[in-house]
Amino acid sequence: MNILIITPKFPYPLDDGHKIRLFNLIKHTSKNHRISLISLCDSPVGAIHESPLQKYCEVIELVKVNKYSMKRFVKLAPALFSNTPISAKFLFFPKMAEKIKNLLQVRARSPRSYSLVQIEHSYMGLYLDVIKEFNVRKILTVHNLEFLRFPRMFKASRPGGRKLAFFIDSTRMCYWEPELAKKFDHIITVSERDKETLSAIEPELNISVIPNGVSLEYFSPSVIPPEPNSLLWVGSLLYEANKDAVIYFINSILPLINKEIPDVKLHIVGKITPKFENKLKKYKNVIVEGYVSDVRPYIERCEVFIVPLRAGGGTRLKILEAMAMEKPVVSTSIGCEGIDVVHGKNILIADTTKDFVKETVQLLQNKEVNEKIKKSARKSVEQKYNWKKIAKQLGTIYS
Repeated sequence: MNILIITPKFPYPLDDGHKIRLFNLIKHTSKNHRISLISLCDSPVGAIHESPLQKYCEVIELVKVNKYSMKRFVKLAPALFSNTPISAKFLFFPKMAEKIKNLLQVRARSPRSYSLVQIEHSYMGLYLDVIKEFNVRKILTVHNLEFLRFPRMFKASRPGGRKLAFFIDSTRMCYWEPELAKKFDHIITVSERDKETLSAIEPELNISVIPNGVSLEYFSPSVIPPEPNSLLWVGSLLYEANKDAVIYFINSILPLINKEIPDVKLHIVGKITPKFENKLKKYKNVIVEGYVSDVRPYIERCEVFIVPLRAGGGTRLKILEAMAMEKPVVSTSIGCEGIDVVHGKNILIADTTKDFVKETVQLLQNKEVNEKIKKSARKSVEQKYNWKKIAKQLGTIYS
């Protein structure tokens, strides 16, 4: 089958959860299907030549754009007075639409016409207008239910233009996203919870769950003992929800842990602005590692993996990676949303400052609990979150 996948960013390098998911699904489904990929790209298009995706995709097209130019913001001003979410308008580029149309037209006149078009993320939904004139099946992958995510982002963000945009989209997405979903032949969610939520609003939708996964060979347990009393955060700090989580942990949780364990250290891995990095470096027990190409050595060295998220949506691949490497995780309910975990069995869940302190200290001080949680965590991902098995599920939907 010939499949065209449309995505807001090129899924390489593997430095965020959405890229990791799409890369692995393409890698494994390309064994039975011919994949074409078209992505928005705001970095040098040379990345295409360095990517192993060339082995798995028949066609790769990158559309170079500048998402943050002042000219774009001026053009987006009318979006304030429409019913379309600002985030959808923000990612709609006429030259991307033209490229998609050209690909579909060329293939429509050949024996290798596309049978299926798959759009990644609801906020890329405006490109559906280009596709609907062609005789192809349409799949929408809902990584996050945006109508749930935007109210959380509004609550967590600081006053300013971004907060206003989150507020506007938190109201518009409630209507727009379910209506968009009805225009597709099939919807893919990453969790059972998202499927149930969307089905309650639109019962007629065809929805399947294709969960996030982890490479069990790549993320494997280490025999090297962790650094005592070391905590690890992994996640881009260019993302508002992650930034809020780190600030919350450092200001509210870490000082209380430090009272009980004076030599505790928090290591922070992920993309970060120089300004925010300088701010974090002022804390003596916080070590900013920044962006790294391979997160495994940092997971290997940590004793406890923390996910104090209070906003956002979807499922966290970083939790699955930590679990696969036999690291105990303390997370909020939002942080581990969409992952099949059980508090006290394969993870510790804490939604208050007091509980987050208690569970983290317990894992640092009680070796028996630490051992139990991390061993159970690895077993869980082996059973449910293997990319090869997940890709087979996706292949069944394609068929």
